[in-house]
Amino acid sequence: MAVRPVFAADLFGRLCMSEPTEFQYFNGFADSQKKKCIQSLHQSFLEDYPGRKVLEISSHSTEELGVKLSAFNLTIPLKDGREVSVECAFQAGKVFSEGGPYLDLLDGTSREAKKDPRLKNSGRLTGFCFEGEFFELVPNTCFYNWLYIHGLMAHPELADALMAYDSFTDIVFNPEKSANCQAEAAAYYVALRKNGMLEEAMKSRKDFIRILYQSGKSSRPAASVDIFAPKEEKKVPAVSFKVGDRIIHQAFGEGEVWAVRERRGANVIVVRFAVGMKELNEVWIIKNCRRL
Repeated sequence: MAVRPVFAADLFGRLCMSEPTEFQYFNGFADSQKKKCIQSLHQSFLEDYPGRKVLEISSHSTEELGVKLSAFNLTIPLKDGREVSVECAFQAGKVFSEGGPYLDLLDGTSREAKKDPRLKNSGRLTGFCFEGEFFELVPNTCFYNWLYIHGLMAHPELADALMAYDSFTDIVFNPEKSANCQAEAAAYYVALRKNGMLEEAMKSRKDFIRILYQSGKSSRPAASVDIFAPKEEKKVPAVSFKVGDRIIHQAFGEGEVWAVRERRGANVIVVRFAVGMKELNEVWIIKNCRRL
């Protein structure tokens, strides 16, 4: 068994809700094994949230749309007229303490950009820069999501097709190892557009951060929220924490509560820190974290 997040748009008052989902994992690097994992993950999620429309966004997707929406394939226009993949733009925008941004990565393939050795040998990451605009490291997914949504806006035919779905996965993404995910960016786009907030969010970097990261539990009228009843065990409330609460830990840094669940009679809190998603016992959080 394994756990991967499903990013749901417009769920429980959140623009984007990350729901850690347990599913049967099929070992192996073959594409057929990845597709089995995708099917298992989707089935498990739909058992808890029937009625949701789930799309895998990656090169392993069984849907042509999901493959086209991979950050390796989705392109974003540059001011000089070129179109580059979101992946190339993301990797080329990284600024390190000892180098970067490496703009020559815009001229290669997505795979070449992601595997360029300079990305690991240039010191610590200090921020991002894209066509003269600088992005800080916090919020940690801001730059990637901003790029991806711009890519969708540049391809209205893909963006329109995306609106037929409301939940998204990326079978390769592991929140324990990385923070940025194309499935999350897609969920944000769908939620923003459904709630008439896309234009406002994309006016500026400041507006983007305010709406996606600083709006609290909900940044739109409650009437626009779709509610899909989960299984009974997911309704068990935590004693001290609720979705949207922010905490800080000495080692993990600041984090936001993304889900609350019961496991073996104890409350488990799913927190998204800058270092990744963590499932933590509520008692442990009370002892080791401070509420913001």
